[in-house]
Amino acid sequence: MKKTISLSLCAITILLLASSCSTKVKPLSAAEHLDLGEKYMLELNYEQAIPHFLEAIEVDPKNGQAYIPLAEAYTQTGSPEKGQAVLEMGYAMVKDDKQILESLLDTMVANDDAQAAGRLINDAQRTGGQNARDLENELQRLANMGYTEFIEKLIAALYERGDNPLLALCLELWLISNREYEIDSDRSETIIDLLFERGKTNPQLTAGEEYYFGGYDDVGDRYGFGICYYGIGANAGGVVYIGYWDSGLRSGEGAAYYGVYYYIKGSWAEDLPNGAMTIGYKGDMASFAIMFEASYRGGVLQIETVHYYDDGRMPGHGIWDEGVSYIKW
Repeated sequence: MKKTISLSLCAITILLLASSCSTKVKPLSAAEHLDLGEKYMLELNYEQAIPHFLEAIEVDPKNGQAYIPLAEAYTQTGSPEKGQAVLEMGYAMVKDDKQILESLLDTMVANDDAQAAGRLINDAQRTGGQNARDLENELQRLANMGYTEFIEKLIAALYERGDNPLLALCLELWLISNREYEIDSDRSETIIDLLFERGKTNPQLTAGEEYYFGGYDDVGDRYGFGICYYGIGANAGGVVYIGYWDSGLRSGEGAAYYGVYYYIKGSWAEDLPNGAMTIGYKGDMASFAIMFEASYRGGVLQIETVHYYDDGRMPGHGIWDEGVSYIKW
């Protein structure tokens, strides 16, 4: 009897062991790894958090939630370059994640890596679409936050690369436009000087082509502060608008420069000068310069403006049409 009971117990034991060996441990999901990683982050245990975020990305590379905390964990453990690499990978995998893009640019600024920022911006503009618009909005955010030194390094990096000089020029004009000046006309003079200097080397745009750099709204229209080249070329003879936009049209305060000889600055509406404007003009040989006030409605000068030059009178008539200025004396 005892022998029979002993054999039965052995059989049960063998069955239980076999059953336990055949039971597989279910792997954690991406969400579970994220939860554990965030738990360790709250405990400031970054070393333990890193493997869980890596596992979450391994399970679901398109889930953008793991990239930002993983980058932060690497930075906190003394490896900011790994953090930047993680965000670059995240941006490549999840193109529509604005939080990853914002964190990536902030990390590049913190790491003082203007070269990487230049590559990122150029690739996004070449691809176009929402990625380019999001990136330009983020650059506008950096400019508004006063990261002038980094943007200057970014400009130098873009010129050094040589594959997007128009973007570099836009950023230069951006900085000049937002700088403090004792006299407002000094801003226009500085812009004209830069356009003349860069116009010798920047590539020309073909007729009817535009190059825009600036803010966008949620539907992809130009919005906020931006810079646009028009028509005959981004050079000393080109038309450049620097100012504000709304629903894709020039609207608000802005200035347009026709080459290095003529500019009109003031209030814009429906893509045309509309309201009080300041007009500046320099002779072809810089033998004279004038500046006067005028009033426009829908791009058409409303009154005859008389400017006294030497002993003569100069009645000014002007019109703005299809992005190109026309002025007659």
